[in-house]
Amino acid sequence: MRTKPSILFLNRVLYPEKGETGRVLRDISHAFAQDGWEVSVLSLHTTKEDHTPSNKLKIKTAKALFGKSLFGYLWAWVRLLSMAVTHPRTDIIVTMTDPPLLVMVGNIVSCLKGSRHVHWCQDLYPDLFPVLGYPKILKFLTHRLSVRALRKCDKIIVIGRCMARKIVNKNIPASHLSVIPNWYNPVQKKDLSEKRIKKKVETTIKAPKEEKDMIFDESQKFRVLYAGTIGRAHKMDTILGAIRQIQDLEPDIEFVFIGDKKGHDGLQKEKDRRGITNIRLIPYQPESALKALMESGDIHLISLDEHAEGLMVPSKFYSALAAGRPSIFVGPKNSEVSKVIRDFECGTLVSQNNEKRLVEAIQAYRNSEKRWFKHQEGALEAAQRFLPEQSWQVWLQRMQDLMRQP
Repeated sequence: MRTKPSILFLNRVLYPEKGETGRVLRDISHAFAQDGWEVSVLSLHTTKEDHTPSNKLKIKTAKALFGKSLFGYLWAWVRLLSMAVTHPRTDIIVTMTDPPLLVMVGNIVSCLKGSRHVHWCQDLYPDLFPVLGYPKILKFLTHRLSVRALRKCDKIIVIGRCMARKIVNKNIPASHLSVIPNWYNPVQKKDLSEKRIKKKVETTIKAPKEEKDMIFDESQKFRVLYAGTIGRAHKMDTILGAIRQIQDLEPDIEFVFIGDKKGHDGLQKEKDRRGITNIRLIPYQPESALKALMESGDIHLISLDEHAEGLMVPSKFYSALAAGRPSIFVGPKNSEVSKVIRDFECGTLVSQNNEKRLVEAIQAYRNSEKRWFKHQEGALEAAQRFLPEQSWQVWLQRMQDLMRQP
C-alpha cells in the first residue's frame, strides 16, 4: 500500500546535462525519493545519460534537438508534452522553466489527468525574452497565455523575493506563492581533507596541465573568480572594462572564468580586442573538482542585467557563499542577491556601467584584510541560511500541505 504521494517533474535538462536547473532538479528529485515519494522525471538529453537507478525515482529522457534555439525550445515543449500525456497519472506535476512557458504544459496535463500542478519558476517568462535578445513581439504574443497559466496553478514556487513581487504584480494572489531559494551543490560541503581533495581533483579535472597548475597556484596573486554561465542576461561590459583598468593598476590581481565554450568564445574575442592579458578561461569541470575550484577564488563575481531584476536569480551566488568567499554583485540593487548581501554583509554591490566602482571594490578586498575577513564571515553565516537540506525540507512540507488541501 502506498503511503506517500507521487510527483512528476518536467524540465528540458537534468544533470549531467549542463545547467543549474538540471542540477537542482536532480537534488530535489532525490530528496523526494529518499522521503518515500514515488518520483518521476521527464527530460531531454544530448549526451550519454548517467542517472542513479532507484525504486522510488524513475527517469525518462528523449533526444534533444536544435540546441538552445527557438526551434530547440519548441521541440522540447512539444516533446515533454507528449511524454507527460502518455505518462501514468501522478498526484502532483511540477513544471520548471526550461523550455520557456512549460507552465502551459503543466496546465494541459493536470487538466487531463486531474493532478495538482506546481510551477517551479526559475526564470520568469515571457518577461525575460527581450532581455535575452528575442523579439519583443514574442513577449507581447505570449504574455496573456503565461499569466492565465500561472493563475491556474495550485502552487507557484519562486526562487527569490524579487521574483515573487513580479508575479504578484500580475494580479496573482500572494497566497499561491512560496519563496524557496535555490541552493549550492551539496558536493561543496563534503568533508574531505585538503590533500585528498587536491589529489582527487588533479586526477579528474578536465584541463591542460598549465590550467591544473593554475588552479593550485600557490603564488601571491589575488584571484577574482567568475564561475558559471555567461549568457545575454549576464552583462560583461562593466566587468571587462574594470579588468582592463586593473591590468595596469594591480598586476598581482588575476581573473579566472569557469564556464562553457560559447560564453568563453565571446570573452576571448573581447580579451583580444581590448588587449587584456590577466584573464584565464577554464571549461566546466566535474563535480569532484567543484569544491577546490570555488575555494580557489579570493572573491567571486556575479553579474546580472539591470532589466533582469526579479526575472532570474544567479545560482552561482550560493556557490560563493558555500565556499566562504565575499561576492561582488554587478547588477540591480533590489534583486535577491543584493538583499542577501545587504542582510549578511557578505559582499559589495556595484551597478552596471560603473567600472570605477567595480575597480575600487576589487582593490578594497585586495588591500584590506579586515574587509575581506568581515565579508567572509558574512558569507559563512549566510551559507548556513541557504543549506540544501533546508530548502528540500521546505519543498517537502509545501507539497505535503498541498496534498492535504481539498
